[in-house]
Amino acid sequence: MKIISLFIRGYKRLLFNGIKEFKITPIEKNQLILGGNGTGKSSVIELLTPLPPEGVFFDETGFKSIE
Repeated sequence: MKIISLFIRGYKRLLFNGIKEFKITPIEKNQLILGGNGTGKSSVIELLTPLPPEGVFFDETGFKSIE
């Protein structure tokens, strides 16, 4: 599966760190996500699946868009 872009808005796990929106558009075959403990790296990786996310992890206006 090739990921063109991932856009996340209102994801509760990222809101703890003050991140309301997150967008990544990979340009290389391998990507590196850096951050300290508890900043949401694993949460972003979990959202890379094409399956719909569970609504309990988003606020009332939140969503995930993946190409």
